[in-house]
Amino acid sequence: MYRYSLLLPLMFALNAVAATGDKDPNLVYRWVDSKGNVHFSQLPPPGQKADAVQIEAPEPSSTPVPVKAAAQTEQPSAHDDQLAQLQQQLKSACKQAKENLATLTTFDRVRQVDANGEYKMLSEEEKAAQIAQYQKQIKEACKE
Repeated sequence: MYRYSLLLPLMFALNAVAATGDKDPNLVYRWVDSKGNVHFSQLPPPGQKADAVQIEAPEPSSTPVPVKAAAQTEQPSAHDDQLAQLQQQLKSACKQAKENLATLTTFDRVRQVDANGEYKMLSEEEKAAQIAQYQKQIKEACKE
């Protein structure tokens, strides 16, 4: 009994190898179904007439084909650097705007250096305008 249990799987394995070994990989079958649709298959359809078609498989190339992925990987690197730089600038602008807004809202009297390098006290209207300006900058630059 033990002999037959080893023999049966061996027969199935040999049958599977024999069934696939004699098929030509460049041979396909073409047939038209009852609706007029053309079909192609590696096996002929059961119960229908099919034409055997020999296809020309391309020869394997001995020269390597250049891959464009290497060139594409360089571009994202430069793009990633620019993106990181812009993100850093936005982060810095966000931080500065928050600090300026905190100064304007914390203190009653705020002075600012003008173009001549002299200090000037901000009026309530100027202070309100700058508060609105920094709130707008924070809204735009601090999107997290």
